[in-house]
Amino acid sequence: TKKPPTRIAELEEALRSNESYSMFRIFVGYEGRIDPDYDFNRDREARAKKVQEFISDISESNFNEWRKKILSVIKNYSGTEPGSYSYFDTFLRELGQKKPDIALRLIEENEKELESFLISLLSGIWKSKKQDKAKAIISRWAEENKHLFACAFIFAAVEEMDEKLLRQILDKAKEVKDVRALNNVLRSILRNYPNPKSLKAMFLETIKELTKNEDAWWINNLWFKGNSILPELAEEEFDVILDGLILVPQVDFHVEEILRPVAERYPRKVIEFFHRRVEVKAKVKRDINDRYDGVPFNFHKLGEVLKQHEKIIVPIILEWYGEGDKEHNWLFKWEASHLFEEIFPGFSPVLENSLIDIIQRGNKKSRSIVFSVLSKYKGGDSLWGVVKSLVNKYANTKEYEEVQGHLFGYLSQTGVVSGEDGFVRAYQGKKQALQELKKDEDKKFVAFIKAYEDYLDKRIAFEQKRTDEEIELMKRGLGR
Repeated sequence: TKKPPTRIAELEEALRSNESYSMFRIFVGYEGRIDPDYDFNRDREARAKKVQEFISDISESNFNEWRKKILSVIKNYSGTEPGSYSYFDTFLRELGQKKPDIALRLIEENEKELESFLISLLSGIWKSKKQDKAKAIISRWAEENKHLFACAFIFAAVEEMDEKLLRQILDKAKEVKDVRALNNVLRSILRNYPNPKSLKAMFLETIKELTKNEDAWWINNLWFKGNSILPELAEEEFDVILDGLILVPQVDFHVEEILRPVAERYPRKVIEFFHRRVEVKAKVKRDINDRYDGVPFNFHKLGEVLKQHEKIIVPIILEWYGEGDKEHNWLFKWEASHLFEEIFPGFSPVLENSLIDIIQRGNKKSRSIVFSVLSKYKGGDSLWGVVKSLVNKYANTKEYEEVQGHLFGYLSQTGVVSGEDGFVRAYQGKKQALQELKKDEDKKFVAFIKAYEDYLDKRIAFEQKRTDEEIELMKRGLGR
């Protein structure tokens, strides 16, 4: 076995006495790493104090010495996590604010090497008495298409706005199709809005440009910073947002947060948005690994918002059942039924009445619509009004056997069950729920209920036999 090292204390002392390494530890690394007891507050105070000492020490006379130190700190920046340089960013920002002439000299002489930290230096200079110098540099870089990404972010960093300068950056980013810079323009707008409110026009312009370049990264900035601007958009202005969201493969929580203020005021637009997504899904042939959802598999909060507007959205979604060509009509039906299931998990009075009206048409197409909706609800108790309407419409027709078969199938859906006898217990529960329905005054409906009860008895007997056989096999060590 190897002997443990005996000179660790000497090594630690040597590292502590190394000036360059000690400085690097102050600038680089997450909080708590330099305090032996991992006291984050003490670590934070110690590092902040050292940063101020470093800034106080820098002067024109020792500029070259400090420049070498600064460049040595960023030597390995590309191979580390950017967040670990937060104290170095703080150092550069405060250097720019307290000693702007030195910061300007650093930029002038080492612009290329400091590219990843130009925002920190410039945001400090911006907050100093040399703000005009910072603006002049940014304007020149924008004109030359240099460091456009950093230029676009400066207004977010300083939380101040210069509309003329932002306009120059936006125009250049559009000209050269720099989507990274465009996204930073958006970040700057969102950080400063509503001061001034005229930024709204540039906000919409930027999203339009990103959509034109098939980029949707802006969602990551808008979903948590959009509370100030989204509620102020007019109905037609929301179209810009929705056009951009069409590009997103999946409608996740972040997209829902953007859609929520639209749904609150213009629910029709959100349903039309999902319809457009289904159209995209139907038209574009995609690889199996390149998933594009027309309607999300699950809603997080959006369903609750849409549910409040059932009178508006139910008729619109019902129109989907007649959409699509012969090849893709099934997709529109499936997505429409899934949308109903997500928005109205416990069914809906408006949906129920609409389906009952559709049943009265008495044709194959109307039955197909109703069956598609019922298939999503796993035999819930809320379906009986629609079932009763179907029974009364078809009880004395040649189609009744088909209708009855479909209804037995939909009503006996159980969802996930647990235990070897899970299905037996689920069917017994369904059968128990029928007893009150058998008291109904509608004879056709009661006859259906009794027939369904017989169907459940057969399913229970089958499942009980299967369960008993499985248990016996398990006892003999032959089961799964």
